[in-house]
Parts: sequence; C-alpha cells; structure tokens
Amino acid sequence: IKNDGSLWTWGRNSDGQLGIGSLAARYVPTRVGTDSGWAHVSAGANHCVAVRKDGTLWAWGYNGSCQLGTGPPVVMQTRPMETRPVRVGTDSDWVLASAGTAHSLAIKRDGSLWAWGDNSFGQLGDGTTARQTRPSLVDAGPGWVLASAGYQFSIALKSDGTLWAWGDNSFGQLGDGTTASRLAPVPVGEESAWFLASAGYQHTAALTADRSAWVWGANWYGQVGDGTRVVALSPRSIAY
Repeated sequence: IKNDGSLWTWGRNSDGQLGIGSLAARYVPTRVGTDSGWAHVSAGANHCVAVRKDGTLWAWGYNGSCQLGTGPPVVMQTRPMETRPVRVGTDSDWVLASAGTAHSLAIKRDGSLWAWGDNSFGQLGDGTTARQTRPSLVDAGPGWVLASAGYQFSIALKSDGTLWAWGDNSFGQLGDGTTASRLAPVPVGEESAWFLASAGYQHTAALTADRSAWVWGANWYGQVGDGTRVVALSPRSIAY
C-alpha cells in the first residue's frame, strides 16, 4: 500500500491471488484496480485479505477452504477463486485482517476477534474443528489488537500485553511448552509485555515491549535463530 492508499501486488497468480482480474503472474508491482482507499493488506498462501479506510473487509484468491469469508464456494467452479477483490459481508468496522495458509483472522474496532476458513487443527479458535464459510466470532473482547494467521495455527495479541495462540502445535509453534494442538486460544507463557508477533509456517516470532526478540517452534532450517536446529516448545530469547 502506498501513501496515497493505492494497492500494489506481484508474484505468482495461479489462483487470482494478485487481485488483478486474471491468472497472469506479475514480476513487478502492479496496481490492484483504481481504488485509493486501502489501509491494511495481508497475503496468505493463495489468497489475500484487506481492510479499506472505510472499515470494509475485502478478500480475493483461492477459496477452496472458504478462506475468503464470502460463503461456500460456487459449486460449478472447478477451482473456486476470486480474481478481483470482493467485499466480505456488510460490516464496516474492521481494522485489521490476516491471511494464513487456508484460514483468515480479523479484528473489529470494538476489539473483538474473528476467524473463518479451514479449521482442521482448530486454527479458528472457536473450540471446534468445523470450517467456517464466513467471519465467525472467536472472542467478543474487548482488547484484541493484533492477529496473525500462520500455517494451520494462529497468534493474537491483547492490549494488556498478553499473547495467545491456538491451532496446530506439532512443532511447538504455539509456545505453550507442549506439542498439543489447541482448539481455543491459550496464553503464551506468563509474559504480559508482548508488543508484536508473527505466525510463520510452523514457527512464531515476537517482540516484547523492550524490543527483545523471541522465537519458537520448528527449527530444522535454523528459523528459531538460536544457533541450533532443535525444536523450541517455548519462546527463546534471540540476541541481535
């Protein structure tokens, strides 16, 4: 997103995830439509979600797991997708959205947390493994200020500085000291000074208020950054 509110995209486009109305890849930044009111955007595996300055929520790309939040895929489509941004519902009080592999998260102005799409590992956080075709309330809040959707798991931050995680936990990516998957949000440690967090493929990175860096989860490529390839089931402090 540029300062003028225009939205730009590039890369692979096999499922319309660039939102330009075609399936052609782009190798340089290409503008999405002519609108200039975009405020926030997030790219997932094969889909994107975005919020406009007017508080409306939009999505595009692959929708096989209902990750766009626009309802069940059209049965006639051999590969369900939207190649241009489509509005999600009619609400206009969204402030943030995050696209994961096959699910999405979003936060409203009142601090409530919402999720939709694939839920095979409980990554929607609603206590079930049932897929949701439209935004579904996870927690009425208030207090949710950040959400990040990863690969079959989710991370979210509250205004009190606590960090919460749910979904697949095969490699400790939830940071709760176990490898047990969670169907509802569980706290990450006892810290209450988290400032920022991002869910990756099967690991998580976060900063605390003093800007110290912490990482946990899968580590076979050294993604935890601690000099080893040992899985981290709890947050590990990283020197930088």
